Amino acid sequence: MNTTTIYLFSEDQKLKSWTDLFCKNLSMISTQFFGANESIDVVKFDGKLTASSKHVFLLTDSVSSKPSEIGNTNNNIYQVHLSPVSFKNIPDFLHQAPVFEFYDVDLVNNESSWSNLDVSTGNSWEKLLDFTKSIFNIYKKDKQTIYLAKASANQVSNRNFLKRDLLNQGFNVVPVIPLNDTSDAILEKQINALLKDVALSIHVYGNDIMADSIHNIEVVEFQNKVCSKNEDNNLQRLIWLPAGVRLDKENNEYISVLRKDLELLKGAEFVEAPLELFKSLIYQKIERMSAQDEQSKHGLYFIYDNQENKDIKQIKAEIKKHKLDVLVVNNLDEHPLTNHKNNLTNSDGIIIYYDGSNSNWIENILNDIIKTPKYRNNKKINSIGIVSNSNLTLKPELESYKLEKIDITSKNQLETFIQNINK
Repeated sequence: MNTTTIYLFSEDQKLKSWTDLFCKNLSMISTQFFGANESIDVVKFDGKLTASSKHVFLLTDSVSSKPSEIGNTNNNIYQVHLSPVSFKNIPDFLHQAPVFEFYDVDLVNNESSWSNLDVSTGNSWEKLLDFTKSIFNIYKKDKQTIYLAKASANQVSNRNFLKRDLLNQGFNVVPVIPLNDTSDAILEKQINALLKDVALSIHVYGNDIMADSIHNIEVVEFQNKVCSKNEDNNLQRLIWLPAGVRLDKENNEYISVLRKDLELLKGAEFVEAPLELFKSLIYQKIERMSAQDEQSKHGLYFIYDNQENKDIKQIKAEIKKHKLDVLVVNNLDEHPLTNHKNNLTNSDGIIIYYDGSNSNWIENILNDIIKTPKYRNNKKINSIGIVSNSNLTLKPELESYKLEKIDITSKNQLETFIQNINK
């Protein structure tokens, strides 16, 4: 049986009551939604982990016991915040543990309260479902990584909505661990580390940009500044101001400046739209980025006519062995001619396999190669290998090209050609 231990840092009765309801809901969701027979224990944290498979720590900003080390650490450690928790009050061993926020913010009184778990619908229920999916690894996360920047207090619910939607679609969303805001240098280093494999960052702005005592609002703006410096890594950004947000004078002036700040808008689109429309724009953006990445993909373009020929697999395997992408065009693709042109434009070299059965086909391929330089800033493809047992009569226009006849029976000849592509 799988076991989860909930760790408390105090024996406060209010905390115990909230935890009992939290465990009840967690057990119900685990059983009814995921068919998991989960045993859940609640213990007062004594500095050691139990033998459970998952460990969940409940924190408020008034943690009195903050050990820096624990024994038997593993990757199945999570933390639940019942109020905004300052980084300095998070125990060291939880600095790399995913955070789940179970509190609500009253912007009028500038206060936070623990999430009400008595209701089975609404925001609290969504938080419980997200938490359970996460600790049971239900989310696939088989698509790109998205940096969904930490938001200010009045946009936390919108950020959580976007996060859940992205996770349900298979995207990996960061950050999930606490942001170390103890110094700008440390925070910038942490954000840059998270951005390493990120193609898109999303920044949510509201009417509390300039003043927020519940959250450290400077972190919200700081993330955008750090991301704006990553344009060389092809990082794209979406900056969102929800439609209908009524900005006061100070925040309106700030947004006006942001719209015109060329440095902060590098690689970014500023969007003012309703939530559902913005969500659609995110996926359209990702789809366009994926299409552009596919078009700009570099590698060795392998051109052949007969898919069934036994030599095709052998040549593909040899190319992959040298850690080169194999660019091909399947005639059953939606846009084979467009893909063919893109591959000619972006390829580092070409191997043509011609079995001698279709003279018109090889003629058309060679004509395409002659035309290619105009798509490549007048740069020719230097490495072109032709695998064929037929005698080819090449056009005079190809005399200036570096063409090499490759004997398929000679492994060394094929290997040498591939090795010389990028030289």
